[in-house]
Amino acid sequence: MSESVSATASVAASEKGTARRLANLRPFKPGQSGSEVKSKRYLQHLARVVGDLGATDLSELPGIDQIAVEQIVQQLLRAERSKNDAESARCSRNAREWWCQLQKRRIRQDDSASPLDRYMAEYEAAS
Repeated sequence: MSESVSATASVAASEKGTARRLANLRPFKPGQSGSEVKSKRYLQHLARVVGDLGATDLSELPGIDQIAVEQIVQQLLRAERSKNDAESARCSRNAREWWCQLQKRRIRQDDSASPLDRYMAEYEAAS
């Protein structure tokens, strides 16, 4: 009888310890993993870069531009977290170069519009 009481007590203690360890974990919605949660700093950089491109949301950009923006933001974050000055400089230089390439690509895309499309855009803006 005392063996079953001690076994029950040990099981209850281990369940209590497990509940205490799991209590401090961030609750996720069903089907959501922790990798989908972005840091506050990531979201700030993302909003700034997307806003500089003239969009309000990342989903408004074409797919290749979305990837480029995410890479730029990752490099900026990596530069901030870096303990080494050389790595920080390399990451920020990469972000700057990718930003310049992204802007050049977007300018070329805007210039590739047909004359009729540009005329219609100017006509609609004037109306």
